[in-house]
Amino acid sequence: MKNFEKKSTGSLKRAVYAISIFGLTTLGFPNFALSNNNEIRRIEGAELTELSIGDLEHASGECVKNKDMSGNCDLDLYLTTWWKRIDGRPKKYIFVIRERLGLDTSGQLTFRNQDAIEYLPSGKYRAFSSDQNCVSLAHPQQSVLAIGLWTWRKKPKIGGYAHSIKNAWVIDYASKKFQQVSTKSVKCEINDDRD
Repeated sequence: MKNFEKKSTGSLKRAVYAISIFGLTTLGFPNFALSNNNEIRRIEGAELTELSIGDLEHASGECVKNKDMSGNCDLDLYLTTWWKRIDGRPKKYIFVIRERLGLDTSGQLTFRNQDAIEYLPSGKYRAFSSDQNCVSLAHPQQSVLAIGLWTWRKKPKIGGYAHSIKNAWVIDYASKKFQQVSTKSVKCEINDDRD
């Protein structure tokens, strides 16, 4: 792709970028765009079915908001985040929408992976969700996943906020899928002292 970009004109590059962002719906990627430098990809098919924490080191989870329940959490659907750190910084994230199926014969909870996104962070960009009070003003009763930069407020003020958000999704409870939304409608902010 780099060799192609060097040879192409500016207008051709813009056309290729527009096709890569807006044309994916015709290629079977509804409501989902890959970033220009391949830091984000959707995990599908057998890879999604078999997905586990693998060589990743950390996990966190949160229940997904159900707009049919007035935006309250439904304990049958979770956004699970797995990540690996190198030199203290996350170098790989996998975000998985997991549906709780019940208990297996040994009494352990079982889950089915419904959708997943892999994200390889660049620069100081990181991921935010309900832990950072992320909301979409256009979809206030749905859980949000966003990628952007974070700024802590200077003391004596407390908390912090996301800015320069470059990707954002809501989790559609009915389809159990990530759906890309406008970053302009997303706000992530905490107003307590966590730093």
